[in-house]
Amino acid sequence: MGKKMEEFYKLIGTVTIPEDKKEELNDNILKLLDRCGLRKIKTVTVAGSKIEVSCRVAPNAKGIVAFDYSIFEKKHRKKSYYNVNTCELKINDCGFSEFGVAMMMALTMLESYSSTPCYMVKNDEINGVNSCALLIENILGIRLRFPNRADIWGTYLFWRKNPDIHGTDIREIWQKVPWDFEKTNFNMMLDIIAVKDDTVLSKNFEIATFDKEQIAVAEHVERIKYLYNAYRELSDNNMNPEDCLRSIIRKSLKERDEVSRGDSRLAVVAELSKYLTAATIIHVYALTVHEDFEETWDRIAGNGYYKDVISDEDAEDKKKDGKRPQIFFYEIIRRESEDEFLGENSNRELTISPDMKDELKRWKSMMDKISVSSYTDVAEELQDILNELNTEWKVRRPDISLIKEITNKKNYKSAIKILSLLRAVLDDGVEFFPELTKAQAKEWILKRTRCDFDRQKLDGLLGLLANKEKVMEILGF
Repeated sequence: MGKKMEEFYKLIGTVTIPEDKKEELNDNILKLLDRCGLRKIKTVTVAGSKIEVSCRVAPNAKGIVAFDYSIFEKKHRKKSYYNVNTCELKINDCGFSEFGVAMMMALTMLESYSSTPCYMVKNDEINGVNSCALLIENILGIRLRFPNRADIWGTYLFWRKNPDIHGTDIREIWQKVPWDFEKTNFNMMLDIIAVKDDTVLSKNFEIATFDKEQIAVAEHVERIKYLYNAYRELSDNNMNPEDCLRSIIRKSLKERDEVSRGDSRLAVVAELSKYLTAATIIHVYALTVHEDFEETWDRIAGNGYYKDVISDEDAEDKKKDGKRPQIFFYEIIRRESEDEFLGENSNRELTISPDMKDELKRWKSMMDKISVSSYTDVAEELQDILNELNTEWKVRRPDISLIKEITNKKNYKSAIKILSLLRAVLDDGVEFFPELTKAQAKEWILKRTRCDFDRQKLDGLLGLLANKEKVMEILGF
């Protein structure tokens, strides 16, 4: 039995793409799908026979991008869709191969662009995105950001309130921060630890004498003591600490800084709020008045500040030299080079194997020697070549633009050159067996000697021939 879609990757939470970011996101999603080899299968007629061809992804009149085929895994899947108007991705059949890797990258991009918290999950557990983001950076040359991942307290709250996600272990949340792209406030991790163990904070509760000016240079533990004392003094002066909290909890850092300018106990709490997270501010209060933290948080925090603080201890940047590891798509899909990527619509430099470089020189030499003066039945020859490619080689479905180029009567000379090159590559080696027919040489001998590279070079050639700009640049016609 096949795996259920819940076992694959999906987004949990609300995806909200800002209007001013939609065009940029759509452009990147379409480039990603194209460069990961995702296409749409279409049936066309050639010389009276129906054949399947692949079409590059593009929005239809309603803004829907459909795709159901990967040129690298050569598998026809159920149709999946991307809507350029809503930026919604509907995956109906992803798996874990080339198609699945592309879908994971698309979901990662949607999570990055969303202004509201959402997370890529698998089996109802938040999944890491660092590797996908590195892949995207290599393929598209863009660096994504993940502010919601860096906000581990926000991730914890999302995790706690979402019944569809399993686990609330601090190590799990910490590991989900994409460290090659984000840093986070270490104190947020302490907040989550403190939720699990109240003594993390309460062990620091003691009477302490201090001046407000000390707060800016104090250590974290000292600030906890000062806050505990501030709440006690508010109560001793018949002031309700909760009312004070409510008066500052929804204010910005700038607004709280203005409240802190004074000598009142409220000014002291406001000053501390510039350095302590909202979770710490409320948790210390809950412990001071002997209340449950989570109930107190839900009652007071609302949509108030909880990361708008002066951070004096960011997580250490693991890449101090500014360099990040590189992950290549061709390696992820278990290729040794990008020989199959020759038809890619980008100007980036491909990692081509020495053998393929030799093939490109040989194909160029072949093209220079091809004569187009003799008559050839283009449709019949095309049908024969496509049949051999499909049945004997099982290579990728040809691109529709290549079929149109060949079958367009105005392109007769170009069609002859394309077909002649394909025929020469398919017949490569038969000249060594003059006593046999071509069919016999291929079936009895050459078929048994084929290796992965022989198929990959044909896939690369089919991609190259479908890209007019690239074929002119590389083969000169």
